[in-house]
Amino acid sequence: MRKWTSLLAVAALVTGSAFATEAKTQGTEPTGLTVRAGVFFPSEQTVRDATADAWFTAGLEYKLGDIGVPNYTTGYRAHWSISADYYGQDDFTAVPVLVNYVGHANQFHYSAGAGVTFASLPVEDKTVFGYRLAIGLDFNTGKTPFFVEGGFMGAAGESVDTNLNGFFLVAGLNF
Repeated sequence: MRKWTSLLAVAALVTGSAFATEAKTQGTEPTGLTVRAGVFFPSEQTVRDATADAWFTAGLEYKLGDIGVPNYTTGYRAHWSISADYYGQDDFTAVPVLVNYVGHANQFHYSAGAGVTFASLPVEDKTVFGYRLAIGLDFNTGKTPFFVEGGFMGAAGESVDTNLNGFFLVAGLNF
């Protein structure tokens, strides 16, 4: 499972980056694709002791559509998205596939997502409930807007409990 999820995450990032770069060079409208990478910090001490204090994380997110907001919310916009992330170290890996609500207010954004997580632990592989909460800062300068984001990702299920929960810090590009 570890090799499969690692290969899937790398392939998705490379493919997404290639499509987004191609779209940018052709001068088209934004594609709605977001690519991010950074560090995940497991919240469970026993997991950190068995692996490392910081793990690699990367993900892709695709904007599905805008959500109408009331007229009195000047400067606020929102949309639905679907995302796939990878985070892991050694025998502990997770690939959450989530549906997200993303809100933007000026240069700040936040998101809340829920879905399934394909979890791999030393003793077994499981598909469990997954979630992600994040807040970030957008830098919309130049042709490729980028952002920094922090938050919490988790997986909940029988025997997974808090083993794959933790905080993250990522940087990313919006295409």
